[in-house]
Amino acid sequence: MPSCWVPLLFIFVKKRDKQLKDILTHKRFAELELHAIKAQINPHFIYNCLNSINFLLYKRENNDAKDYLKTFSQMIRKTLHYSEKTFMLIPEEIEYLTLYLEMEKLRFKERFDYKINISGEVHPQWVIPSLLIQPFVENAIKHGIQSLKDRKGIIKIDFLRDHGELCVIIEDNGVGIRNKAVLTPTDYSFGIKLSQKRIETFKQLFDTEIKLEVIDLYQKKLQQGTQIKLYISQNESKNTSVHH
Repeated sequence: MPSCWVPLLFIFVKKRDKQLKDILTHKRFAELELHAIKAQINPHFIYNCLNSINFLLYKRENNDAKDYLKTFSQMIRKTLHYSEKTFMLIPEEIEYLTLYLEMEKLRFKERFDYKINISGEVHPQWVIPSLLIQPFVENAIKHGIQSLKDRKGIIKIDFLRDHGELCVIIEDNGVGIRNKAVLTPTDYSFGIKLSQKRIETFKQLFDTEIKLEVIDLYQKKLQQGTQIKLYISQNESKNTSVHH
């Protein structure tokens, strides 16, 4: 090797090492941000559940409070379990959402029904970011269903395949975005804002593209309510196992 090349090689190696260090630092920062966001979700969710139990006890509905507390304890165990995971299988997500919705039905005295459907085209080993869907369902209840006076609430959750991507649709027949501003000072709950942060962080960390759409069904002249669409790219070779 000519002696004149040595300084150039040294500069090249040093520059490459700095680039790698910057990439690793950026990834580590994103990982820390993701853990911080997940740590915020759990206390927020627990706080809401404890408020519900307290409300039932205040109304002296002790049997409902007992059932709610039993379901709540199951939710806590699963929340702690899944919060340690980066991804979760779709059947696990459905089980988690079912438990949550049953708990909320008890709280709201059967004021709403729900349906969860999974298309046969959805691969059973596909995964989604852990605990991503529940805050959107919570938002549908809190900002859509809870204020209904003239009809029973309905929440539909569909897991579909759309052009090779997983499409998760959360739809309610609630008051809709158009009227939410009248009822609440903010359009989105704290949990939704955290979910939006998590989506951006996941896009930085993993080879997973996530797109979020919020649709006002009233403006589309379809019906009243709100529809949330989450498009999550899938890499089947990567997603055959749950990553921690």
